[in-house]
Amino acid sequence: YVVSVSQNSGAEKAGILIGDVIVKADGKTVSNMDELNDIRDTHKAGENMELTIVRSGKTMSVKVTLGEEKPGN
Repeated sequence: YVVSVSQNSGAEKAGILIGDVIVKADGKTVSNMDELNDIRDTHKAGENMELTIVRSGKTMSVKVTLGEEKPGN
């Protein structure tokens, strides 16, 4: 569940909104932030990651270009 979107982030540029529910990353089901971060961490800054989100009961896919900042690095 997306609770915030940083200004000028890859998520904002991809159109992810507060309230969206991220259900898959790169085709793999995610159920919490740790699982999402594990998949994100397999990518480098500037690479794309495909997210499947649910918004208002509708499922959609978005491509997010990852930025430089990664927590834990």
